[in-house]
Amino acid sequence: MKTLIFALIAIVFFNCKRIETPQTPEDLIQLSIEKTSNGDKWQLINTRSWNVSQTTTISGNIVNTTDMAYTSKFPGYERIDSSIEGALNNTQYFSPDKNTIVNYNGSNKGYTNIPEKTIYKTPVFELLNNTQDLILTDTLIGFENVYKLTNVENNNVYLFDKTRFLLISKETQTNYGRQIESFQDYEQINGYMFPTKVTRSIPESAYLQEEIVCDIKINPALDENTFIVDESDRKIMVGNTIPDFNFENIDYEEDRITNESLRGKTVLLDFWATWCGPCIKEIPNIETLYKKYKNKNFEVVSVSLDKDKRLVENFRNNQSPLAWKNTILTKGFKDGQAINMEVSALPKVILINPEGKIIAVDEEAKGEQLETLLANIYSK
Repeated sequence: MKTLIFALIAIVFFNCKRIETPQTPEDLIQLSIEKTSNGDKWQLINTRSWNVSQTTTISGNIVNTTDMAYTSKFPGYERIDSSIEGALNNTQYFSPDKNTIVNYNGSNKGYTNIPEKTIYKTPVFELLNNTQDLILTDTLIGFENVYKLTNVENNNVYLFDKTRFLLISKETQTNYGRQIESFQDYEQINGYMFPTKVTRSIPESAYLQEEIVCDIKINPALDENTFIVDESDRKIMVGNTIPDFNFENIDYEEDRITNESLRGKTVLLDFWATWCGPCIKEIPNIETLYKKYKNKNFEVVSVSLDKDKRLVENFRNNQSPLAWKNTILTKGFKDGQAINMEVSALPKVILINPEGKIIAVDEEAKGEQLETLLANIYSK
């Protein structure tokens, strides 16, 4: 009987103490605020909204107080609503990592392109695609019960609570000095752990900004027709001529991939990355169609947005050779050619006819739709 009791106690104790211990940066990120308390991931959130009271002080003097309302949509574009005294004043749509897509201010609306205006994302989002540049350190020293992630490329430092696996702070070098961004007072909202107090300080400049977050709603019902997106200035639209491009062929340096070099061919521009699951899922279909039509003037150009060429080389050596033209834009979404092609999410596919006109974009240029389009083109 005693043996049975001890066994039961051991089982209970083991289960209570069973905590995942991160061994790599990827492990820690997956255990951080990108997960909900139910184990779901933030990128699966459809929408979330919250109100922010922001106070900025310099040398102890208040220089600005602002109340703002935000609505974010995941995955894809983010929408930011700004309010003055409770009334909606301005709405902006941002594409991931680069530019404002649509700006509404009063009755004025229109497509704008502001590459220097970057989208704000949670620090963990920023880390997800850059784990190869991170070093994980176990810093249980004295009372410092945290994990530390250091970005070796730009020397950013991220601290995580060692027991709750929540992001505590982020340190970044700015033009005004070292900025410390802290995340406090986490609350569980619909199963998601969410910081309700965010502070940003630059000690060298006596700068302090504090945000108190309230009225958080996860997956609120939004009217998709609230705003009409003006796409009159879009470049990547069916019927338009594809913008000029000039890519390096990573297999043959002397062979530049340009509009002129592909003139007379039906071309599929496939913007992808090794970290993009949907991109990789589409590759077998592209391989099948390429083999079928490559002798009929069908060409594929894979444009990787990976930051490291070695990732692409490893993928081609071990998963798929991508036996067509290949290039890489190591600046990712911020690359000028990616911006020119309006690449704001992956995969981004564009089908072009022999005259350089856009035939299909995105979903219309994938899977069965792509197969049908090519069958119609080559049956004539």
